[in-house]
Amino acid sequence: MTEPTRGGKVYDTAADEFTSIIQRLQTAIQNKNDMTTEHASEWKRAKEKGIHNEALKLCLKLHRQDTAKTADFLRAFDAYCDALGIRSQTDLFEQEQQTKANEQSIASASDRHESIEPEFAE
Repeated sequence: MTEPTRGGKVYDTAADEFTSIIQRLQTAIQNKNDMTTEHASEWKRAKEKGIHNEALKLCLKLHRQDTAKTADFLRAFDAYCDALGIRSQTDLFEQEQQTKANEQSIASASDRHESIEPEFAE
């Protein structure tokens, strides 16, 4: 009786060894799926707490990276942000927030001023 072959190699794995390999693989696959679910749950929980997941992922990547590579990346990143005016866009946002706060303050002061009845000497 000839044994099954694949690519010219004879399969000589015993049935019990083959069964053992399959069981270990199935267990490993289940463990991987469980960890994937847990991983996704943690990212969801982080997002619900207000964490910016993309920024955190980048920070974690940089944290795992070699210190010199991280420093090089950050220098280049800062230069690119400056060249593209990204920080000035942030300043514009902060400026807009400050303008709104000033307008609210002025409106509030005007409301208080209008509620005061002038006293006229008769």
